[in-house]
Amino acid sequence: FTMQGGTIFGGNVSLGGSNTVYLGQSLTIGSSQTWSDTGYLNMLVHVAGVTFANQGTMTVAGGNIGGWGYSGFTFNNSGTITNTSGTLYLSYYGGDTLTNTGPITSLSAGANYSSVNIGSSSSAVVTNGNVIEASTTGTGGYSSYLNVGSGTGAAVTNTGTIEASVTGTGYATAHVGDGSTTTVTNPGLLEATGTNTALYLGY
Repeated sequence: FTMQGGTIFGGNVSLGGSNTVYLGQSLTIGSSQTWSDTGYLNMLVHVAGVTFANQGTMTVAGGNIGGWGYSGFTFNNSGTITNTSGTLYLSYYGGDTLTNTGPITSLSAGANYSSVNIGSSSSAVVTNGNVIEASTTGTGGYSSYLNVGSGTGAAVTNTGTIEASVTGTGYATAHVGDGSTTTVTNPGLLEATGTNTALYLGY
């Protein structure tokens, strides 16, 4: 569906399968709201200068949230985002900005693979003040993956925690600042905890 022209609605949103939400205006998911999708969720803008703010709880199985090539896209997350399978791209397009003060998790909790990519395109700006993690908790031997700031010229500032964590069986990998000429400023914590975990910086 498309949101534009001052569209306002409240309540929780539950989607089945693969869906696309086109944003022709800014959108805030409130702190008491939940958005979930059992499939791939695209949230793509089609005008410049859109801000998407998540203050609630988002649970998805892959997707893409970003500016779609339009300038000035800002994603402010102070809520909870969990990707349970597949690949989720956040602030994927060139020049997109993500400011995070809530937990973002790539979660493998059973017989599934999960991946989250943040700031994958040129000149993306990622600022983290909470926890962004690849987390494997299941016993199926699957894996979780995280990549932050892989776009050319991307800038990552971390005052929180970026980590790979395994508390079950399986694997977890986190990459930070892999892009060409990417800059990483880290007064926070970068870590890999548990067996079969790996953390790569500027790899």
